[in-house]
Amino acid sequence: MKKYLLLLSLLILQFGNVYAQKNNVKILENSYQKGFITKGKDSIYYQKVFFKAFPSNFQSFSKIYAWNDLTNKGYPLNDVALDHINHFFALKCINEDEFIKKIIYISINGVDQADGISFFQNNLIQYVPLHNKEFVEILKTFSTKQIVSVWTFYFDYENSFIRKDKYHEIVKLTSAINKSMIPLITTGYQKSSKNWKEGH
Repeated sequence: MKKYLLLLSLLILQFGNVYAQKNNVKILENSYQKGFITKGKDSIYYQKVFFKAFPSNFQSFSKIYAWNDLTNKGYPLNDVALDHINHFFALKCINEDEFIKKIIYISINGVDQADGISFFQNNLIQYVPLHNKEFVEILKTFSTKQIVSVWTFYFDYENSFIRKDKYHEIVKLTSAINKSMIPLITTGYQKSSKNWKEGH
């Protein structure tokens, strides 16, 4: 009996997750259109709605913006991922701390893939050097495991020259403000390099 109840609970949870994701996709599409495309007096309101609806972890981000290798099709918003992500990173109406926390949560357990994830990662590595002090200040409030995971995703590039260049850039910037972060940056860099050597 317990087995059947557990199975039923899992099915209900799964159905709830699918429904929530579909609803979130609709909110993202609607708020993106009204916040950035057909601008009006309430566009800032819809930009805030867009930010709130934007995924808050890597798994949910992937299920909306990434490419599905199993079906060889994009997830619901894969086709508009570049536009959505570029506008997300260009938002001016969101508190910076709140914005940084969201990009950190999306980066935890992140793994580079084509399309949406690469677009997010490219924006991330442009954003962090420009907001390094604020980013590191918030990142250091996370666990060591989470911090290393963020840096591993940050350096998750197949091209070892780009990876090394980005490593030296961020180490130089971060050394001036928080030396204790450097070993964690290095660990993330080394993990990413190892992952690519082993075939990702």
